[in-house]
Amino acid sequence: MELEKALLLEEVAERLEAIFIKGKNIFLDKAISIDTRTMGRAQGFIALRGSKTDGHDYVKDALKKEASYLIVEKNRLDDIIPAARQQQVSILAVEDTDLALKKLAQYIFTEKSKLKEVVAVTGTAGKTTTRECLARMLSSKFRVHSAIKSHNTWIGCALTIVSMPLDTEILVLEMGTNHPGEIMEMVELFPPSIGVITSVGPGHLEGLSDIYGVVKAKTEILTSRNLHSLYYNADISLLKSAVDGYPSRFKKVGVGFERGEVKLTVNKFALNEDKAHLRVVVREGNDKYVIDSSLFGSQNAYAIGLAVAVSKDLSVSPAGIAIAMKDFSSLEGRGKIGKTPSGILYVDETYNANPLSLKASLDNIRTLEIKGKKVLVLGSMKELGDHSDYWHKAVLRETEFADVVILVGDEWPARGLAPSIIRCKNNQQVSSLLKKILKPKDVVLLKGSRSNRLEEIIHNMREW
Repeated sequence: MELEKALLLEEVAERLEAIFIKGKNIFLDKAISIDTRTMGRAQGFIALRGSKTDGHDYVKDALKKEASYLIVEKNRLDDIIPAARQQQVSILAVEDTDLALKKLAQYIFTEKSKLKEVVAVTGTAGKTTTRECLARMLSSKFRVHSAIKSHNTWIGCALTIVSMPLDTEILVLEMGTNHPGEIMEMVELFPPSIGVITSVGPGHLEGLSDIYGVVKAKTEILTSRNLHSLYYNADISLLKSAVDGYPSRFKKVGVGFERGEVKLTVNKFALNEDKAHLRVVVREGNDKYVIDSSLFGSQNAYAIGLAVAVSKDLSVSPAGIAIAMKDFSSLEGRGKIGKTPSGILYVDETYNANPLSLKASLDNIRTLEIKGKKVLVLGSMKELGDHSDYWHKAVLRETEFADVVILVGDEWPARGLAPSIIRCKNNQQVSSLLKKILKPKDVVLLKGSRSNRLEEIIHNMREW
């Protein structure tokens, strides 16, 4: 390990004004964990206090995972020292672990790293896929570090930064929100130089009130003091108006099928056996990019177009861009294609759902040419507040093309359903029904909010 590429825990302790109890591991050289259930062996562990759980209660579990160091609060130190000393694990004891994580991430972000660009991606739908497209394209030229999974809160951004190699050239962050001011806080902590807004639509309305609240929340990214370029979905009128009306102290690049400086065309979207094929043409002036990928869904043209526009402006070669996308397929829970042993195809969209993303998924299934039935398993959409009833009814009007629609969740209407629509009480009931009605060549879409846990159904299907 090169010393200039790793932080000494003594240095971190000094910066955090922590009590430092030195063990056998003295480098902050691995990703830090906040959850022992997903923690890898020899990672650092920081005990954060959540609204429902306290990370300090899981320090013993972290030690069982051979934690390389612990960051805990001073008032819990007496409980932790004996077991940690026995395993020679370093401890940094601070007044407030939340504040310590912020300070540590800011220290690495502003003083220890040598970043050329910081890209932040936000939007109602498409954030993670856009982030992944960007990371792949930019990696053909730069040393890139990107958020993992859906680390899109301030904690997620901080964890991303703490795990970043110090020689990273481009950092790609994801910023989500369910209440006003959340993105503003992230932008103040870790100001991006490049902003990307993938979409705005009816999502998290419980905290953001209405579509205007969504637009206002997403455009908080424009307040970054380091912002020099913004790339956004120009096909959404409200978003375009908001961006156009913002003071022009930074470059603005719209991407869209109908509007914007960067024009999109979907030349092909198909499902071949158990693999999707999406061909998108991206044009800007005289430049033309033909991008082939295995992403599922025409809506991913926006992710590709936004990533191409950013990469082009950072002088990534056309060949590098195309090669980066060639074998890229949808992520788990976000359009991943699977096939059961009996030949039933399923589209795994189980990660989350809002009216915007669900409509896109329905449009994709509607346009597919397949030999069997089209079956939809739809979990209800959360955090829509007073708008919930309206949007659930609106979504159901988009399902008339399907042979069978199966609903899970209390938010769906109980009456006035078409004969092709079936309500189920739980995922086990859905699995039993699907096993009876599905045949080889059928395609089933599974999409809903996280709380529905529709991935349980996919786990059952994999054995059919």
